[in-house]
Amino acid sequence: MKEKHIEMLQLIQSNCVNGKELDPTDMVRLGSSFTMKEVQEAIPLLENEGFIEVIEIDMCCGADYIICGLTEKGKAYLKGL
Repeated sequence: MKEKHIEMLQLIQSNCVNGKELDPTDMVRLGSSFTMKEVQEAIPLLENEGFIEVIEIDMCCGADYIICGLTEKGKAYLKGL
């Protein structure tokens, strides 16, 4: 897995607690070196791999995402690092 994706998983783990959710703007703001493009590309990849829980909102000009947190697979992956 790419280093930036690992950083994103760690950011999600530390910030999506007690029902708190993140959106891509939060990820860019809280991350040390993420661009919006990197975040927008990584979210569907990490979701398809089964590492994160996401709500996808279809917009007329694309999709927006709400990141709910890590899945058990995502937590296990980070624990194994």
